Amino acid sequence: MLVVAAAACNDTADQVNAPDLTVPIEWSLDDMAAAPAPPAADWLTYANRAVGFSVQHPPHWQLVDLAPRGDIQGVSLQGPEGAVDLLWGQGFGGACPEGLVELQVAESVLTACYTEAGDGSATWEQIGKVLDGVTFGARARTVAGAAGGADVIRTIFGTLAFPLRARG
Repeated sequence: MLVVAAAACNDTADQVNAPDLTVPIEWSLDDMAAAPAPPAADWLTYANRAVGFSVQHPPHWQLVDLAPRGDIQGVSLQGPEGAVDLLWGQGFGGACPEGLVELQVAESVLTACYTEAGDGSATWEQIGKVLDGVTFGARARTVAGAAGGADVIRTIFGTLAFPLRARG
């Protein structure tokens, strides 16, 4: 379990009773590469046979087509806990100032640039896999204050499979 701690700070040396502001977070960075919980039986499947991937998502999440940006196309899975954008095309990349973490998918582990904001929301970016003739990319984010958001995102990624066209 990851614990975030903060203490009140003041200039008076004789005041030593700072309030305990320790807040437990529901999962740890070390758990990201571990197998996520299996999806519920009522989850829906989105499959893109042309690109060569499939993923499951909760039934209360919506599938939204994203506007093409240059050579990149995609869809977004969106729910009250957050969103997962699934992208394909050419032209992915960028820096990762926070560092990479491992993220478990159905058949393997992919890397992601992970950041956590001050409001408790989290983002995973620069998740990618080279497929036959196209590059797959993904990014995800949780909604600040949404209970279980990181677990839902991890479970969605745990169902991400590349049954066709994968090149490594």
